[in-house]
Amino acid sequence: MRLRDPGVIDRILKNDESVCGTANPIGFRKLRALIMATYGSINKAVDRIGPEELKTITDGIVEHMDKLRAGGATPAPPEKKS
Repeated sequence: MRLRDPGVIDRILKNDESVCGTANPIGFRKLRALIMATYGSINKAVDRIGPEELKTITDGIVEHMDKLRAGGATPAPPEKKS
């Protein structure tokens, strides 16, 4: 399933299992729960750090994940704060 395609996330949130290529009710429920939890976290982050800062962070994450999928980068270890 291509989560970045237009309307896919909305269909999942609306509990539309037909968005999946194959029938997997358990997998769909888990995916939907994960997306709903993610939206809850995003809303909290917007309240705490602001929309611009959150966009900067998420853009960096998406860029890193795209590189990983393309086979270009390996995950960097988390930086330790002093």
